[in-house]
Amino acid sequence: MYLDKFHQRFSEIGYLILKQIVPCTLKEVRSLENQLGFKLPEAYREFLQWGGHNAGRIMQDFDFSIECLIDIQEDAKYFLEEDESDLELPANAFVFLSHYNGWFMFFKVENCNEDPPVYAYGQYRDRNKKLREFPLAYPSYSNFLISCLEETAQLIKNRYKK
Repeated sequence: MYLDKFHQRFSEIGYLILKQIVPCTLKEVRSLENQLGFKLPEAYREFLQWGGHNAGRIMQDFDFSIECLIDIQEDAKYFLEEDESDLELPANAFVFLSHYNGWFMFFKVENCNEDPPVYAYGQYRDRNKKLREFPLAYPSYSNFLISCLEETAQLIKNRYKK
């Protein structure tokens, strides 16, 4: 439903993403929500049930799988502390993606829509400037996924052109 455009685009270029996609079960998603103490937005739940264990080559260099989601909540706080950032992760933030070099992405879960905006820390920061707020990276989670799909497909196409 929220990821219809993503699924459509994946059906067109998914052949480029050769690794196996491994979905989560609804039971696993509900178990995660029980651990977290809140319901996740529907667009994100759809993603987990599509590729929450392994999304093929999409986001392959990042921590995003259901197995690491609890840990990366704390990692994000650590990254902010290490950077001596003036920012504090909002209480209603859910970090869904992290990278070992100190950046992460999140959306807000409390009173949010079912396809929430995505905020980023790290990849857009200027180390010499203190941020006053987290930059908006994508207007919605589904836009984020489509962007990841397009970037991955482009990288693969470029690799095979050489």
